[in-house]
Amino acid sequence: MAVEAAKAFQALMESRDFNLQFLDEDESVIRLGFNLDNTRTDVFVFFDEDNKSVHFEGRDFVKIPADKTDLIYKLCNDCNNTFRWIKFTWDEEDGYVAAKADAVIDLESCAEECYEIVVRMCGIIDEAYPMFMKALWA
Repeated sequence: MAVEAAKAFQALMESRDFNLQFLDEDESVIRLGFNLDNTRTDVFVFFDEDNKSVHFEGRDFVKIPADKTDLIYKLCNDCNNTFRWIKFTWDEEDGYVAAKADAVIDLESCAEECYEIVVRMCGIIDEAYPMFMKALWA
């Protein structure tokens, strides 16, 4: 069964010429790819079946080499203290940093709300990326 909030978000994004892909049969997980000024990222949007909440993850914008992992916790913490709306986490197993957000949504306005969060997430990722590069290559 398709999640109504996901369908509303899909319609808005397609009306604005964004390409997206559903990643599951229930059509509740959407992937969008973005080329930003400093990096590129994939944003995954996970809609809950109740159409009342949604989870966002920006991934693949920075990979942390094994010899630099000692820096990552402090760097994620610094980013979490610098930026509102998004939290940064490190996936130790796969070695990537993710930007995450959660939101409570209303079905009538969820498409615009989700669009706003995706735009904010991409802006924050793009702004934080040089911080990661500076720490990794300093």
